[in-house]
Amino acid sequence: MPATKHVNLGFNYGAELPDPKNLLEGTGKLFRHYKVKSVEDLSNPDLIELIKYATTYRVPPVSSKI
Repeated sequence: MPATKHVNLGFNYGAELPDPKNLLEGTGKLFRHYKVKSVEDLSNPDLIELIKYATTYRVPPVSSKI
């Protein structure tokens, strides 16, 4: 979600993700976000690892019944 000086990158199950560097913000039951304040933020290796983990965490299997 865009804001005036940053973009929020949201994680639906962010409260359950491993976040040893405390990158995620928020106090909701499940949702957490990361404030991207510059293009350089997107090169943060800790953020990249978090995104990689989040893209496979709690993802339901693809149904073969189409």
